[in-house]
Amino acid sequence: MPVMALKAHFDGRAVVLDEPCDLPAETPLLVVVNPYSTGEPAAPNRVAAFRDIWGSMKGRISTTDEFIDRKVEEKALEDARLR
Repeated sequence: MPVMALKAHFDGRAVVLDEPCDLPAETPLLVVVNPYSTGEPAAPNRVAAFRDIWGSMKGRISTTDEFIDRKVEEKALEDARLR
């Protein structure tokens, strides 16, 4: 899935998207807070900075497939313990 910017706000309890989005339910997300956003599209230098930060995090965060695999494994271990 490509990196994308979504307009959202925090309602005091959860992050709420401000516009419809085609993300599947339960999609793991990395939320980057930019409280100084004007709502305008990110400037190219901000996009480059985000990509640099994202690149430095690889290996320390999970891809969606790794996340799903880990959850399936955790569920299998939990089910085995309950038997």
